[in-house]
Amino acid sequence: MTISSKIDPAHNIIVRTAMGELSADDVKNAFDATLVHTDFRKEMDVIWNLEHADLSKLTKDDFMNVVKLLSEGSDQRGFNYKIAIVAPNDLTFGMSRMFEGYGAELPASIKVYRDIDSAYHWINPKK
Repeated sequence: MTISSKIDPAHNIIVRTAMGELSADDVKNAFDATLVHTDFRKEMDVIWNLEHADLSKLTKDDFMNVVKLLSEGSDQRGFNYKIAIVAPNDLTFGMSRMFEGYGAELPASIKVYRDIDSAYHWINPKK
């Protein structure tokens, strides 16, 4: 799995693009790399583009581990930010919606979209 992350401090956003088979460790590694990046600031919104990602090997435990990671990382990551997930295909969309449900108690809002324009609009509705 490859996850490329682009941090845009001017727009207070992190855009992650995942390619190939995604694992919970991939998500953790991307999260950890963000926290030490010089452009990172707390409360930056995130778009996860999963258009070319394969989530088929992820389990409920994997989703719960990511939720736990985000919850435990709140002091470093911040509160009241948005996570938009772009999932155009049905399997990825359904699995992302499950993650949205599991993450309902996180200090971030999570929404799943079929296209990246809708995700950007939710992150910054003024654009």
